[in-house]
Amino acid sequence: AAALGADLNAPKVTQAKARFEKATETLTAAVRAKPGIKVLACSGSADLFYASNPGKNTDLIYLKELGVEFITPEKLGSDGFFEELSWENADKYKADVLYLDSRTQALQPKDLASKPAWTDLPAVQAGQVVPWASEPRFSYLGCAPILEDLAKAIQNAEKVS
Repeated sequence: AAALGADLNAPKVTQAKARFEKATETLTAAVRAKPGIKVLACSGSADLFYASNPGKNTDLIYLKELGVEFITPEKLGSDGFFEELSWENADKYKADVLYLDSRTQALQPKDLASKPAWTDLPAVQAGQVVPWASEPRFSYLGCAPILEDLAKAIQNAEKVS
């Protein structure tokens, strides 16, 4: 950014960086305060439930580095990004928090409410579903709210698995 002429000391930039750093600290503290809370990054479609690999997406890799305990699916597809599960097997992984893909092509909780396999998941029953902005934001300002939301979800989570 500096090479392109951005002022890295501008108040807007320094405030965004400070918010990002605070959000990072808050998430790290939440994870330390709630050891053992398992998070499953996932997505839903009409026919399939996708369990995402936290070792593939840059945002999930970073969150894992901050200590978030993600579940890693066992039988990844050829691209290595996720495991496709039929809805009958959506409960294969025992998650305390579902980090649900919030993109428009993915079904959201209101759309999934008609699926008994969704509503039977312990994390869903406990209200421990948090939106996952799975298209990462590569800026302090864009990333801070994502970290804040996940930190809040983990702070409020209870073991359900």
